Formats: sequence, structure tokens, C-alpha cells
Amino acid sequence: MPEVCLAGHAILNHDGQLIRVTRRTLRALDVRHYLRRDRSSGLLRLPREFHPILLALEAGDRVAPYMRELGSDCSGPQVVVCHCLECRKREESLSEHRALSAEWRRQSVEKAISESRKARRRHA
Repeated sequence: MPEVCLAGHAILNHDGQLIRVTRRTLRALDVRHYLRRDRSSGLLRLPREFHPILLALEAGDRVAPYMRELGSDCSGPQVVVCHCLECRKREESLSEHRALSAEWRRQSVEKAISESRKARRRHA
């Protein structure tokens, strides 16, 4: 899944793809010892050998909430909405960055317009 959504916490699924999950799902998987640390990336990972066990134990009549979020193929949700403190701080810093970028863009457009007007006045 391409990283278009910066909310949530990054983990690797059993195929090594980066997915994002909520703090609650991350905690539930960690408590059940389904996560291991990936040495090359440093991220938490669902080991390949745990995927069939995870599906057999957690899927069934009563599907755990985190399994609904992960999906049957563990490809993660399309959109992650996590309200933990870490995600809120990340979103605030991104919104500040976007605001600064928008202001910079506005100023550069105004500068280009004023230079264009000055050039027209000189030629007229």
C-alpha cells in the first residue's frame, strides 16, 4: 500500500509491505506476541510463520477488532485514523508545515505577479 496517509503507526505485514495501524491494534498484536522486530528496517513485523496462526486463532465467529482493521490478507486499512498523542502531534506539525508551505507559495506567486507588472510598466 503506498504511503499516502501519515496517520497511524508503521509496521510490516507478513509479506514485508509497510502498513499503518492504530495504536490499539498495535498494542493488541504486541500483547498477543504476534509482532517481532525486523532487523533490517527496525520496524515491528508480523512474521510469515504467524500469519496462518493469526488467521486460525483470531478469525471465526467473533472476529477481533484489530483483525477487522488488518483484513484477512493483513494488508492493513485503506485509511487509518489514530487519535493517540503521537499521531496528533505528527498531524499538528504537518499542518503547520502545510500552512507555512501555503504561505510561502502565496508570497512567491505575489512576487512573480508584481515583477511581471513592473516589467509591463517598463515596456509600456
